[in-house]
Amino acid sequence: MKKGGHFFFAAGLVVLAFYLMILVDILFVTRAGLFVNPFEEGLTISQMMRGNRNLTPLKTILGYVRVIRRDGTLDIRSYAVQNLFGNLVLFMPMGLLLPCVFRKLRTFPRTVFVTALIVVFVEITQLVTRTGACDIDDFLLNMAGCVCGYLLYLILSALIPPLRRYRNM
Repeated sequence: MKKGGHFFFAAGLVVLAFYLMILVDILFVTRAGLFVNPFEEGLTISQMMRGNRNLTPLKTILGYVRVIRRDGTLDIRSYAVQNLFGNLVLFMPMGLLLPCVFRKLRTFPRTVFVTALIVVFVEITQLVTRTGACDIDDFLLNMAGCVCGYLLYLILSALIPPLRRYRNM
């Protein structure tokens, strides 16, 4: 690692760890009391999966867009906007931090692949633990956020000379 590379690696690792702790808190910890515990309720796996999943692409997104445009009250519109932009923004740091911290993840396909694995893990965990909804639209928005984060990584590494040097190591 070149001079200064250790600093960027260490700083990036600390930021990534902090981001992952916040992500776990947002996705699982703070939501834990909002959903029924399937094991306490005696639900079967098929009952559990039916209740909190959407596998139809764009169903949730288009529903939220419709609510925002005309159908909803201010509270419902606010919730829809928070959900859409929240899912988009939630994984932007992943697209930025993974290539900053890990040399092997500096290519777009690798960053997207690793993020996709993480998002699928999150969605399946939310399905099984009922700490959220397993929604293909969440996956799409999370991945769009990752792509935005990766584009930000490319822009920043082109503009900031030390980051550019670190990027080429």
